[in-house]
Amino acid sequence: MAKDLAIVLNNGSVNSAVATALAAQRFRPVMLHVEAAAAAGSRIRAAYDMQVAHFKPYREHTLPMPFLTTFHPAGTSTSSASDPRSPAMGARHLIELLPLIAAAVRYGVHYQAAAIYLGLRIGAVPDDLAQATEYVQIWNELIQMPASQDGVSAEIALERSDRLVQITLGITRILEQESLEVSVWGSSSDSPDQEDWRQIAAFPHKFYCGVYTLTLDLARQADVRYLRVHWKMGRWTNCEPAPLFGFYLRMEEGRLSRHASAA
Repeated sequence: MAKDLAIVLNNGSVNSAVATALAAQRFRPVMLHVEAAAAAGSRIRAAYDMQVAHFKPYREHTLPMPFLTTFHPAGTSTSSASDPRSPAMGARHLIELLPLIAAAVRYGVHYQAAAIYLGLRIGAVPDDLAQATEYVQIWNELIQMPASQDGVSAEIALERSDRLVQITLGITRILEQESLEVSVWGSSSDSPDQEDWRQIAAFPHKFYCGVYTLTLDLARQADVRYLRVHWKMGRWTNCEPAPLFGFYLRMEEGRLSRHASAA
């Protein structure tokens, strides 16, 4: 089963290399490189190109953002905060990263990415770590993708039918008097575009944050070639605002393990 995609903001630094390596362990990276000014042949661009050649991302994009240099003196770089020889990243630099985060979110929507990675170097002072953690938590709240009350995931092609598929549902945000229904649907067609989907499993209704797993034994559904997930959000009363949830879904495929024992 193909890995999900992840957006990686990469400026060619060591921090970016570490972030890309971590992303590549779980996802197929889509690398984004922001150029604040024309920098043909620059060391930063060369370092980024080397990382592209090493990690072989699913896609890579260079985004020109010349406006980022508007408030910087000539000869300075907005990426200098990632240089280990420069001072640690402070509040101003964290705020200046917002246009980059916004671009990453837009590409994340386009690619239906599961995560966004960004390498940061924080100073040794405890206040620096606390401040950076607060900003990252705010970013996490800002970049939660809005979903409709009823939704359907993209189709996933199965490599084999005689496998176990574990589906993980993580609920990160929920309000009172809300419920979430998540069901798994399968298709036996040669193409997932054909309308022969049928429900093959479902999570119990969820009302609280947490991480939940559901295991499918597809040996009993040998004709299933594609999977997708449906979700429905609801409130217990009709007069309240629309439901609000933060959640993610992950599928992992593995071979069936059969055991025998004798007494």
